[in-house]
Amino acid sequence: MFAGPFASISIMDQNTVTLFPGTGASLGDTQHVDGTIGGMAGFDVPPGAFFYGLLGASLRNTTAFINFGPVTRVNKMDPGVTFGAGVMQPIAGTSMAFFMQWTYTHYEKFTIDGGAASPAFTYTFGRDENKLTAGLMWHLPYAVSSAPYSPLPTK
Repeated sequence: MFAGPFASISIMDQNTVTLFPGTGASLGDTQHVDGTIGGMAGFDVPPGAFFYGLLGASLRNTTAFINFGPVTRVNKMDPGVTFGAGVMQPIAGTSMAFFMQWTYTHYEKFTIDGGAASPAFTYTFGRDENKLTAGLMWHLPYAVSSAPYSPLPTK
């Protein structure tokens, strides 16, 4: 079994836009970057893979916009809660591991006044995210040793 801290960051500049055909009007948001810090715990499964769960606090930078002629833009930091599960396979002799994980993040919703673009309305923006991620995971120096890899053994 193992347990330990983790941190992750995603830089994406992902746009979600609703267009109103024939008018040139739109509204939407751009997610610039998100980060999560938390803890993970799991168990090893022969031949050396690890299954784990994770829980953390997240923060996402988002720009929401309303374009109904004049444009209103608001940049926000959205707090959230993340949980998930995954599997990792250490790369022998390194502090790296291949991983695949699923995470769900619930972000707080926020509202903006329509401003010059739509002065009579208030708009609510929010999104929960399901992510499937695969790649390389780097472990802190404690994971590097001549002994077999183990991410933070618990007793």
